[in-house]
Amino acid sequence: MQDVACLTVKDILKRKYFDNAEVIAGKSGLMRKVKWVHVVEVPKIQQLLNGQELILSTGVGWKEDEQLFLHFLNDLILSQASGLCIEMGTYTTTIPSSVLSLANQHHFPIIVFREEVPFVNITQDIHTYIINQQYSILQKLEAYSQQLNARLLSVHHFKEILGLLHYYTGYHVVLTLANNEVYVLPDGQEDIINDLEQKSSHIAMKEIYVMNKPYGTLYIMAQKKEISEVDVLILNRTATALAQHFLREMFVEEKKRGKQSEWIRSWLEGVDSIKGEQLIHSYFKKGIKGGVVCFVRTKEVEGYHDGTYFHLFARSIFEQLGFHFLAAEHAGDHIFVLFNQREHQHWKERVQRGLEKIMKMPETYKRNIHILTIGIGKYAHQLSDFPTSFQTAKEAIRIHRNIRQTSDLCFYDELHMYRIIGLLQQSTNLQEIIAEYLQPLIDYDRKHHGKLLETLKVFLQCNCSKKETAKKLYVVRQTLYHRLSKIEQLLGKDFLHSDKRIAIELMLYAHDFLQQEQTTQSSISID
Repeated sequence: MQDVACLTVKDILKRKYFDNAEVIAGKSGLMRKVKWVHVVEVPKIQQLLNGQELILSTGVGWKEDEQLFLHFLNDLILSQASGLCIEMGTYTTTIPSSVLSLANQHHFPIIVFREEVPFVNITQDIHTYIINQQYSILQKLEAYSQQLNARLLSVHHFKEILGLLHYYTGYHVVLTLANNEVYVLPDGQEDIINDLEQKSSHIAMKEIYVMNKPYGTLYIMAQKKEISEVDVLILNRTATALAQHFLREMFVEEKKRGKQSEWIRSWLEGVDSIKGEQLIHSYFKKGIKGGVVCFVRTKEVEGYHDGTYFHLFARSIFEQLGFHFLAAEHAGDHIFVLFNQREHQHWKERVQRGLEKIMKMPETYKRNIHILTIGIGKYAHQLSDFPTSFQTAKEAIRIHRNIRQTSDLCFYDELHMYRIIGLLQQSTNLQEIIAEYLQPLIDYDRKHHGKLLETLKVFLQCNCSKKETAKKLYVVRQTLYHRLSKIEQLLGKDFLHSDKRIAIELMLYAHDFLQQEQTTQSSISID
């Protein structure tokens, strides 16, 4: 590709209006690049410059003040300006030797005009040239982008994209992937890999991210010239195209994995445990240090939805957190099977971090999937424990519906009392047991619009501290004493004896649980 040359101070000296200009200092810096031209007549300029500007001045800002001139020049050098052009005569008649010495020391060109020159014409001429150069860069970038996009539609291997970059720039191209694979073009130039880490104007690099995860790094290496601005733009476009190609490959692979849903569900439901465990061992050659099953409850949303991107995003997150990942769909919901690769101690913190990221994932990856709740089952120490983890993840979802929780993440092993209530509900008539312990209070509250149940619950939560209970209920102590007396009258004087107190406290939780369950079922039937 024919490069778009960067404008330098040396190039500008060949242009119109510079025929009689003279370089009196900093001749070794004539290859400095020029991105813009400014006319400056004030001594304090540093904060107004962005770097690589050529400065035109008559010297009115410093006149014959040598120290002010030195300070002005030093600001230009610190600001990475390209050079200074001075019109001699009206305000500046001589250039002090100290100024020339400073300019030479920093290879900073000072150019003088011995006669009056039209600054406005100089700026117009150079700015027109720079703008035309920028337009030429955009044209070349657009031409490359069109070829790149066309290639991206039909490419079978990413080396074809690397080949296009090499052909278009003529540079060596190197791609290093996160799995330590390295690709070099042209072939047979692998020895240049050792030069990649050198800081050089002949090397440019761009990191490639896929699903917010480092995937690799793309390099271009020029042998005889510096990497130009357009080269860097082409490099960036190519890195983006490679990221899109890798994402497409990952999508196709995830789509294939989606066909695993049936045997994953069968294994977790205990239908074909032996076959399921054999398949898992074939997928993950390295040893599995236990794991956990997450059940993702979703809400039906109108329109087409595909869980592939959702699973792909989740896989990317959990693999970074040290888990092998399997996913399956289950009646519109989703199952994540996480196989731990790290130490057991911190598995929960890692799972929570991953799930919190999933709850905040971009809509691009959700594709009409609206997450309601995620239940996390018991930790499975071996493969045969994963079906139990699956069942407890579903149980966590069921319990979560009936308790007041602000979080959408529900760990089964944090439900404590509610797990016992769930077991009681399955094996006995829970309503009868609640009535046995709490019915007198329930009847009293219903008849007198009282708050004995609430008072008893808070009193037990406060470890029977009357002061703390009154504070939490926002009542005076006399009111609390009256309520506690009534509770004692209805439940018996032994209601705080250890065994009975534990049973009463459990039934208070169970009562709230069933009340919330009835409310949930009502809202579902209304919907």
